[in-house]
Amino acid sequence: MEEVHSALLSMPSYKAPGPDGFQAFFYKMYWDQIGSEIWKLVRDAFVTGSFDPQISNILVTLIPKCEDPKRLKDFRPISLCNVIHKLISKVLVIRLRPWLNELVSPLQTSFISGRSPVDNAIVLQEIIHSMKKLRKMKGNVVYKLDIEKAYDKVEWSFMEQVLNEFGFPPNIVRLVMHSLSSPSISVLWNGKKTSPFFPKRGLRQGDSLSPYLFMLCLEKLGAMITGAVQEGRWEPFRLPHGGPSISLLFFADDILLFVQAKPSQVRFMVGLLERFSAVSGLHFNPEKSKGHVSVGVPPQVKHSRYYSYSVNGEARQFIWSGDGTRKLHLARWDIVTRARRHGGLGVRIARLQNIALLGKLLWDVGHREDKIWVQFVLNKYPGATLQHRLDVKGSNFWSALAKTYTQLHDGFQLQLGCRTRTVLVCEVLQQGKWNLDILHTPIPDTLRQRIEGLSMTLHHSLPDVWVWNGALSGRYTAYEGYKWLLAREDGIHDSSVFPRLVLPQWGTINWFLWLKANIDEYGVMLERVARQERHVTCLQASQGQVTVHVDGSALGSPGPAGYGGLCRDNFGRWLMGFYGDAGVGDNLKAELLAILHGMKLAWRANFRNILYVSDSLLAVNLVLGPLDVLHKYAPIIAHIKELLQQSWSVYVCHSLREGNQSADFLLKLEPNCGIDLVVLDTMPEGLHSFVTADAAGTVFRKM
Repeated sequence: MEEVHSALLSMPSYKAPGPDGFQAFFYKMYWDQIGSEIWKLVRDAFVTGSFDPQISNILVTLIPKCEDPKRLKDFRPISLCNVIHKLISKVLVIRLRPWLNELVSPLQTSFISGRSPVDNAIVLQEIIHSMKKLRKMKGNVVYKLDIEKAYDKVEWSFMEQVLNEFGFPPNIVRLVMHSLSSPSISVLWNGKKTSPFFPKRGLRQGDSLSPYLFMLCLEKLGAMITGAVQEGRWEPFRLPHGGPSISLLFFADDILLFVQAKPSQVRFMVGLLERFSAVSGLHFNPEKSKGHVSVGVPPQVKHSRYYSYSVNGEARQFIWSGDGTRKLHLARWDIVTRARRHGGLGVRIARLQNIALLGKLLWDVGHREDKIWVQFVLNKYPGATLQHRLDVKGSNFWSALAKTYTQLHDGFQLQLGCRTRTVLVCEVLQQGKWNLDILHTPIPDTLRQRIEGLSMTLHHSLPDVWVWNGALSGRYTAYEGYKWLLAREDGIHDSSVFPRLVLPQWGTINWFLWLKANIDEYGVMLERVARQERHVTCLQASQGQVTVHVDGSALGSPGPAGYGGLCRDNFGRWLMGFYGDAGVGDNLKAELLAILHGMKLAWRANFRNILYVSDSLLAVNLVLGPLDVLHKYAPIIAHIKELLQQSWSVYVCHSLREGNQSADFLLKLEPNCGIDLVVLDTMPEGLHSFVTADAAGTVFRKM
C-alpha cells in the first residue's frame, strides 16, 4: 500500500482530469477512506494483467504546434487519463526505472537517471570536429533522423514482441498491452466531447509510461544496427587510434546514424531502416531529417563570454524593471549576485555558472569512464594525466574544459590511498609518524619540516582519488562549484563568523518597533513552539555491556579540533576516559576521530560487548552506511568499519547532546594539547556530577 500511496503523492494535484472528472487532489485528500480499495485495484491489475476497461478511457485534447495550424499534423494530441490509470502507470514506471541502465544501451541518454542528453551532444561535437580535422580519413556521413508522429504509429504487436524479448514477466506484458488496447478515445473539440472510437496502434501522449516503452522500441533498432556492425555489414565512425566505435546516438525520438560515405553503406542503411519501419510502424520524417558529410563542416558558434554578458544584462534589466526597460539600479551588481546569507539576492553570474556547469563535465572525465563520451574523448586526447590530456589542442568543447580546469584546479585535492604508487605513502607514514629515512633520498630541512607537519589518515583498501575539496562528500556538483567560485571572487567564505540573521540598520527606535510588530504577530506561535520540549536521558547499557560515550568539535570550519570520551559499565560507573588533539579540521572530522580512538581504546581494554554513543547523527550514519571512497574522511571511516568487523559485539547509536554531557566535559579538557591520545584511569575533577546524573537516569530537557 505504501508504494501506491507514494506514487499518488508524487503526482501533481491539480492536473486536468480524465473522463471521470476527478483530480489527484481528491484521492490524496480522502486516502484514509478509499486508500485500501485503490490499493486492491492496483494490486489486482498487476496480478491478473487487466482491469476494468472504463478506467483506461481517454479524453484527447489537441494542442497547436504552431501559431496558425491548418492541418491535423499541426496539432499535438495530449491524452487526459483517469487518475487510477495514471497510478497504475506510475507504479510500473517506479518498478522499471531501477532496471533501465541494464536494459537500455548507453547510446540512449534521455529519461534515464544518471544520463544526460549533453553526453551524446558532446560525442557528436567531437565527431564533427574529427571529421573536419582528420582530412585523410575515409569519408564519414552523419544522418539526423526524425521519427514522424513517433508515439502514434507504434504497432502493438511490435510493442508486445519487444517486451517479451526483454524478458518482462507475462503478467506485466499483459498489463501493458491491456492498458494500450482497452481504452476508448473521445476528442475534446470546441469544449464538447466527440463520439468515442477505439485505437488500433500507438502509445498515448501524456502517459508517464509511454517514454519508456518508446525507448525500448528504439532499442530494437539499436540491436539491429549493433548486430550489423558486429557482422561487418555496417561501418561505423572510428577514431584513428582506437576508442569506442559510434554507429548511432539517440536523443529521445531523434536518431543520429554514423556510416562510411560509400554508396553500398548508404543503401544498406536505408534497407535496414525500411525493415525496421515495416515491423515497428515507425516512419522517418524526410522534412526534418538532415545529413552531414566530412567536407564542409559549419563554423563553430561564438565564444560563450558574449552569451554570458547578454544573460547578465537581461538579468539586471529584469530585476530592476520587470519588463526589460532601463531603470535605476538600486544596488551594485556585486551585491545582487552575492549569496542571500551574505546580504545579496543570490542571482547567479552567468560566467561563473557556465564554469561550474563545465566543471561537472570535467569531473565526469576523471570519475565516469563508464560514459560513452568520456571513453571517446580519453581515446581522442591521449596523455598520462588529465592535465596532459587537456594540453592537447582539440575542439571548442575540449578547449573550454581546459580553461575550466585552470579555474577550478585549486578546488580539487588528491586524496591519498595506498594502492597505486611505486613507493606507498603508507610505508612512509607509519602509525601516524613520518619515516622519511626509508626513501633513501636527501630531503631539505624545510621540506622535511613541512612533511612532518602534515597530519593524515590512510587506509590500505582505498585508492588514490581526486576529490572536490569544497564538499564533505568529495563529489563535485555544479552547485558546489559555483559556490566555491563565487566565494573566491568575492573573498567571502562560509564561516561561523557570519551571523545567520542580519539585523536591520534603522536605529534603536525603528528596531524596537520592528521587534514589537513581529512579537505581536507571531508571539502566539512562538509561545506554542516553546512549549514543544523533549525529555532526554543518558543511554544505559544492558547487563554485561560497556557504554562508550564520545564527542568531538572544532573551533571554526576548519579550525583547531579535539575529541573526548569515556567508558562506563552497565551500572553507569566510570571505567576509563580519554581525550586528544584532532589537529585542524571541522566538527565531523573530530566526531569521527572520537569514534575511531574510542573503538581502538575499547578493543585494547578487552571490552567485547559495547554500546557506542555519539551525538553526531551524520557521523553515525557514515559509520553504519556504505563506504564512499570519495568522501573527505573516507580513510577514517574505513578504519572504523574495519574495527567493526572484529570479533566483538558493537552497537553504534545516536544520542542528543543533552544525553552526552560527560563526553562533552572530557572534550573540553583538550585545549590544543598537541597529543593524539591521552588515556585517563582516574575520573577528572568536576566530572563526577555528570557521571552520577547519567547513572541515576536524570531527565534533561531539550527545547
